[in-house]
Amino acid sequence: MRKTIKELTFYLVLSLFFSANAYSADLKICAVPQVYSAFEAIKEISPVNFESKYASATDIYAKIANNEEKCDIVISSDEKLPILLIRSGKASAQNKEQLVRAPLLLWSKDPSLLDKTAYAITTKKLKSIAIANPHLTPVGFASHKIFSQKNFPKDYLNGHIFRADHEYQVFAMVENGNVQCGFLSRPLIIKNGLPSGSYWQVPRGTYPDLIYYAQTLDSNKNKRDAQTFIKFLKEDHRALNIFIKAGFSNI
Repeated sequence: MRKTIKELTFYLVLSLFFSANAYSADLKICAVPQVYSAFEAIKEISPVNFESKYASATDIYAKIANNEEKCDIVISSDEKLPILLIRSGKASAQNKEQLVRAPLLLWSKDPSLLDKTAYAITTKKLKSIAIANPHLTPVGFASHKIFSQKNFPKDYLNGHIFRADHEYQVFAMVENGNVQCGFLSRPLIIKNGLPSGSYWQVPRGTYPDLIYYAQTLDSNKNKRDAQTFIKFLKEDHRALNIFIKAGFSNI
């Protein structure tokens, strides 16, 4: 009986060991919030198990730089975060991959205000507009590039132009009815696979593409799984369809 108890104890410890290691072997993804819905859906079909945490690019970098967070792969919405990781010795340039892009929109909660013809813009029907800081995010920079063009009517909006730090603040201003419309990227307005409100999609080529990147960190101990996962994100049609359903587009 004593031998049986010892054997059971041994197998229990062995089981716990492998369970703990199986869990720890999961890839750890640190990503910006815009990809939340896509990545949570991708978990169901991914060839590699992964756990994901979402935060702003600034917070992700701070936690990695201060060794407060362990990430195998970082998903960001611009090149700034990968460049900071490379410069700080946390990552290598050859391990940065382009995944998808996010179309830029002028969006309104009013379902009848905007359309693909930009009629409300050209006929000066807008009453107020929100725009993100061009120095803080790619969406802000792209939005400012469009808004500052001479052929974009805006002088009549003086006193009704609202500034925000980032696109989530723009979204909140419009969603809460404080501002009529605002510039943001398409993933923010997708709910259950469908866009809410109305929007004018800014023509591609009139602003820098809003590219999302996957950056593998040098500290990653699951390099083979990381390669498999990123290849899956880039090449598997099911993953691409999930991205598209979440508001993204092909590069």
